[in-house]
Amino acid sequence: MAIFTAGQRLRASALEALSVRASPIGAYKQADTTRVSNVTATADPELTVSVPIGVYICEAVVLYQTPAAADFKVGWIGGTGANVGQWWSKWRTSDGTEVSGVLSSDVSLRNVVGASAMPPDQPVNMGGVCVVTQASSLAIRWAQVTSTAGDTKVLAGSYLRLVKIS
Repeated sequence: MAIFTAGQRLRASALEALSVRASPIGAYKQADTTRVSNVTATADPELTVSVPIGVYICEAVVLYQTPAAADFKVGWIGGTGANVGQWWSKWRTSDGTEVSGVLSSDVSLRNVVGASAMPPDQPVNMGGVCVVTQASSLAIRWAQVTSTAGDTKVLAGSYLRLVKIS
């Protein structure tokens, strides 16, 4: 970590390095997205960010509603060069039991089973480390676990945030 003194002149490259590390990358969901009879997890249209080369701590809070028969599955998806290695997720089931776990790959999806009977705006908390070897994108992807005619929604207020650590 660099230490600067009063009156010291800084090179543009030093200032740029500070601003890149100090500025998180993020996406905030402005409107609900609804999917019906859909078990193929695809990227959420608003929870997607462009990511330059680097290593990032990534976190997301995904607020959702789904019929009890459908349940909900969620995960990360990165473009070429973006990889979320091990990642974790946490949520509560309808009886209040806290469920958490670690998945070993960004291609894995977490089935959030048993949480569908909770009140609206139920959150799934997610996090991990993303290594980006070429400028790419990173997104939250989701779908129903079981195809159901009822609406499954990711709600406004959900967010995705990345902070560069290297």
